[in-house]
Amino acid sequence: MPMCISIASQAVLQASVLTLPATLKRKSSTRQRQPMSGDSRPTPYSPRTTRRSFAESPHRFGLTKPASTTRTPLVFAGFFTTFVTGASGTVTAICGNYSNVGNLGAGALTSAYGYFSDGGLNTGGGSLTNLYGYYQADFDAGDNAYAFYGDVASGSNKWNCYMAGTAPNYFNGVILVGTTTLPTGTATKVIALGDNAGNPTMGSNTAGIFAKDVTGTVEVFVIDEAGTATQISEHAGDAPAWLYDNADGMRDRVAREEHGGKIRWTNRTRMERLLQKLVNGEPITGSPSELTFTHVETFDEYLARLNSEETV
Repeated sequence: MPMCISIASQAVLQASVLTLPATLKRKSSTRQRQPMSGDSRPTPYSPRTTRRSFAESPHRFGLTKPASTTRTPLVFAGFFTTFVTGASGTVTAICGNYSNVGNLGAGALTSAYGYFSDGGLNTGGGSLTNLYGYYQADFDAGDNAYAFYGDVASGSNKWNCYMAGTAPNYFNGVILVGTTTLPTGTATKVIALGDNAGNPTMGSNTAGIFAKDVTGTVEVFVIDEAGTATQISEHAGDAPAWLYDNADGMRDRVAREEHGGKIRWTNRTRMERLLQKLVNGEPITGSPSELTFTHVETFDEYLARLNSEETV
């Protein structure tokens, strides 16, 4: 398969393509720069001629600077710095590197890479400490700065980020899912989940963690493959009012589960308080509702009650 090198100068954001035959091996060539559209500089452009030394593999190439060259060749660095220096006016966008690949013919193309980084080599007996496929240094400018910005819309076999390797994935700092609202305070290792309108339907052999609003407060749920959703931030506030005590100045821990068109609440604080009395041999007294720590309603019963009862 032939290789193409796209050459872009700092002054002109226009590509000139050099096609390298796949059979080229261990050959050094001096190629003259081809003029770009709107470029008035003379050709041949000998002072900036680039000598390319090619390795055995037709899919790999190296770039070396000729000894007689006084300035860096156009393709020596691979990527180029692009700046706007005008005193006024507005430029919509500039690109340090632009890629657009695809198939315009009737033949078959198996894969197209907008950017491809090979595994790297260290075969000369020396050492290589850190190898980066892509490295983004800290930003010094920009009201909004993105090290990587994916804008791929949802669709079949479309992914904003697809990590197919089996190596661990490391994230330092806050991770936001479905929200751009950052948490505040001293905690900096947080996974923040945005509000969902309802429960997800899990796929085969999967379970999930999600968040949704429960009477004005977003709570965290886990859901299994069968569709049972359990609130794990155990402060459900939408159970019947009689299921709450809040006797010690703290909110009761009330668990909430959903499955098969029903909701079950369990006041774990009340359950533990009654159990403690039983263990201590203390008398357990109260009305039936005061001694009940679990309750089940259908969705229809739940909605009807919400319309007639103020929730906790």
